[in-house]
Amino acid sequence: VNPFGIPGPAHVADLTDYYIRYKQTAEGRSPDANFLMYSLLTNDEFKAQFVNRYADHLNTIFSTDQVMPVIERLAAAIESEIPRHLARHDFAVKSMDTWHANVDYIKNFADLRPQYTRENIVRNLGLGGTADVTLNVSDPLTGSIQISSLAITEFPWTGTYFKDVPVKLTAIPAPGYRFAGWVGINTVSPSISVTLTEA
Repeated sequence: VNPFGIPGPAHVADLTDYYIRYKQTAEGRSPDANFLMYSLLTNDEFKAQFVNRYADHLNTIFSTDQVMPVIERLAAAIESEIPRHLARHDFAVKSMDTWHANVDYIKNFADLRPQYTRENIVRNLGLGGTADVTLNVSDPLTGSIQISSLAITEFPWTGTYFKDVPVKLTAIPAPGYRFAGWVGINTVSPSISVTLTEA
């Protein structure tokens, strides 16, 4: 059992199911504990916002590329203090080898968790999978693009979003420029909604 009280390793824990299940069965929780979240997800607009916001976070602050350096920096900052900590306190960690193994466990979680989280979202919300979205501009000095809630300013940029859920894209011209159009999309509107159907 992992720290969430759900069977299996922590990185595979299906917290999506835990928090949106129609009738909660977890020990110590009311069967109706998820009523609000379950009810909100029956609204297509809320569901799209929820799923896209989740994708935004998985593409940025919870991505392995961003989380791993934080773990390494924090571990390096306290490593020299661990021997004194072990000598002073009688905790489950008894050696530097165990401490290093625990740091490796956290790194492994950071590496694997995004993939399993996406799989859990797809399964529990009945989506068709995920697809990578690559954004680019003809000249980075001429403007930027907002995808969902993310303002993208460095190009090319690639993120993973969910199929069957409309994703909003907005072209934002830099001062002195105007939006000329999208490549491959027959519209001159700077704000569009795209539903991903293929990988």
